[in-house]
Amino acid sequence: MLALVVNAGSVLEKDDQRGLAHFVEHIAFDGTKHFPKNEIINYLRSVGMRFGPEVNAYTDFDNTVYHIEVPIKTDERNIKVVPSKALNILNDWMQHVLFNQKGRQRKESDS
Repeated sequence: MLALVVNAGSVLEKDDQRGLAHFVEHIAFDGTKHFPKNEIINYLRSVGMRFGPEVNAYTDFDNTVYHIEVPIKTDERNIKVVPSKALNILNDWMQHVLFNQKGRQRKESDS
């Protein structure tokens, strides 16, 4: 399992910001710089993953946590290798979540 733990949860929100961390958690699946629109979801499904058991995220008081259980392959030297695309997803969740409409999966009317 690959996990990204962001040290930011609802404890950092002011009263008028409640729900912001949870909102960002959801937006991270809707498009990033290198995985626009629903490309994250398409990739994860293409390697046999399902939301819930193998792909999930949650926000609590102190953290926002993303985890994906991607299939690990073994190379010719019998070393386990994490797919680079899965690592790229974690990188995009850390740095490149899109908050504008360009590259996002959902339309405003879908929310």
